[in-house]
Amino acid sequence: MDHTSAAPVYKPAPPTPSSSGSPQSNPAASACPTPNDWPLPPTPTPSIPPRFYSAAAPTTTLPPATPRLPRIGTVSAMIANTPSAGLKRKRKHHRNQRANSALVTIPQGRVTVSVTQNSPRSHSPCVSGCHCQPLNPTATGNISKIPAPRALKRVAEAKLPTPWGDFLMVGFEELATGHDHLALVFGDISGPAPVLARVHSECLTGDALFSLRCDCGFQLEAALCHIAEEGRGVLLYHRQEGRNIGLLNKIRAYVLQDLGADTVEANHQLGFAADERDFTLCADMFKLLGVNEVRLLTNNLQKVKILNDAGINIVERVPLVVGRNPKNERYLATKAAKMGHMLDLPPR
Repeated sequence: MDHTSAAPVYKPAPPTPSSSGSPQSNPAASACPTPNDWPLPPTPTPSIPPRFYSAAAPTTTLPPATPRLPRIGTVSAMIANTPSAGLKRKRKHHRNQRANSALVTIPQGRVTVSVTQNSPRSHSPCVSGCHCQPLNPTATGNISKIPAPRALKRVAEAKLPTPWGDFLMVGFEELATGHDHLALVFGDISGPAPVLARVHSECLTGDALFSLRCDCGFQLEAALCHIAEEGRGVLLYHRQEGRNIGLLNKIRAYVLQDLGADTVEANHQLGFAADERDFTLCADMFKLLGVNEVRLLTNNLQKVKILNDAGINIVERVPLVVGRNPKNERYLATKAAKMGHMLDLPPR
C-alpha cells in the first residue's frame, strides 16, 4: 500500500552501540512522543499580497447604499442603481448622466408608472469631486411614499337611463391610486360651443340616503335636470367623499357638528383642511372627453379658479342654489361665510 500521501509517522532513533559492541537503548528516543513532538505542516504561501490581510493594514468600509429617488411632481424622473466604490463608481455615475433617454419604471402599487431620466440633478449625493446636487437631502428612501405623477385613463362606458333622459356613463381610473370617477354625458358635446357642466363631489349621505344636513342631493338632481333641458352637457361625479376626508371621518365630523362645531371647525378638529378636494382630476376628465370650454354649474369660486388654472376655460358660472331647509341652514351659512360660496339665500 502506498503511504506517500499519509501523515508523517514518528519513528524513534535507533539504539546507540556501546563500546562493547552491544546495543544500548536511548531513553529520550524510547519515550512516548507528545503532541509537541509531531512535526508542523509547512506554512502555506499566501495567494494575495500581505497588505490585504495584515493586521497592520487599514480596512476600508463603504458607506451604506442609498436608493436613488424619483423627481417629485414631474412626469420625468430617475431611479438609479446602488452606487459602487472608487473610480468605478464615479465612472458609472457620469455614464448614467449621459443616458438621458433611458426609460425606467417605478412600481406604484397596482400599476407601473413609466418615467424618463432627464436631469443630472435627479439623483442621490454622488462621489467626491462631482458637483451634481442631490434631489432631496431629507428623503427617507421609501419609494412607496413618493407620490406618482397624476394621470387618468378612460376605462369603460355604457348607457345610463335616468328620469331626465339617457346619459352616457364614462368611467375613469387614476393610474397612481386606482381610484375611480365618473362622467355622465348628455347629447353631443363635440364642437366649439361651451358645454354646460357640473363637477359634483361624491356625497353618499346626500346623493343616495336623502340626507337633509347638506344640499348635495338636491344639487345633483338639479344639475342633471338642467343638463337634460340644455340638450347637451356633462356631469363629472368626483369621487372624493366628504370633501375628500372619507365617509368614516365625515361621520365623525357629524358628531362634532351635533356638539356645536360647524362644518369647517369639525374638519379642523379632525386634523383636516376645510376642503381637501383635488379638482385638477376633473380638469383631466374634461380633457379626456374633449371638453375645453365650460359653462360651470357651481357656487364655489375656488372651483372655478382651479379649473381655469388647470387649462379648462370657464366662460360662465351658472349658479346652483337649491335644497335649503331647516336642517342645513347653518351648513349653508358656513359655506358662504367661511368658504366663499356664492349663496344668495332667499328668506324662507
